[in-house]
Amino acid sequence: MTFRFVGYLPKNTQRPPTWSGPAHVQELCSVSNCIVAPPPGWIEQWCHNRLGFCDTQDQAVDLVLPGDPSFRILAFFLWERCFTREGAEPLTLEVRRVAAPPW
Repeated sequence: MTFRFVGYLPKNTQRPPTWSGPAHVQELCSVSNCIVAPPPGWIEQWCHNRLGFCDTQDQAVDLVLPGDPSFRILAFFLWERCFTREGAEPLTLEVRRVAAPPW
């Protein structure tokens, strides 16, 4: 198996107050923004690559307000396989910085 590093992103990993899952779960870590939120306004900072992650830990840290203990910097890796009805195929990824909008 080949995993490819795709970047870092701060995530609020605290269990939400409306959590209806198992009581022993204390922390949630997910790539999904609807399950585990990134910092407010992170996308407007334009420090992410085409997959939505920061290239360095320092960039990810800069997205979090100083002293906010609810965020942890998570590193994300993707398995370079795409599953289709025909089976597993190689996944080609181009990870590069997104240009800031002209406005």
